[in-house]
Amino acid sequence: MEDDIYVSSQNTFVEWVKDMTVSRLSARQRILEAASDLFYREGIRSVGVDTIVEKSGVGKATLYRHFPTKDDLIAAYLEEKDNLHWRWFDKVLAQHEGSPKEQLLAIIESTTLIMTEPGYRGAPC
Repeated sequence: MEDDIYVSSQNTFVEWVKDMTVSRLSARQRILEAASDLFYREGIRSVGVDTIVEKSGVGKATLYRHFPTKDDLIAAYLEEKDNLHWRWFDKVLAQHEGSPKEQLLAIIESTTLIMTEPGYRGAPC
């Protein structure tokens, strides 16, 4: 019954929504998100393919269909992090277009906020 998702607590509902969102992601994206989290928290070389498969919820064959080697997965991870970084950078600068001083201050402020977030462990790659 669908109403069961509301029974226990708000956390249960939040977890349900998260699970539904994750299940709608492509297998490739689930693999990349799982790998990204694991690589950041534990280090690229210390994370095995089996751990990525388990966390992403895909089969090993699916992982290898999208990423023939772990190095291919690492390259995709680094590319995604690079793209995210430059999108963030461009967004911060665009908020103060035409004012180099304000752009610089915004980059410093935004970087400071990121670095003081709980769980921050340094550059993600």
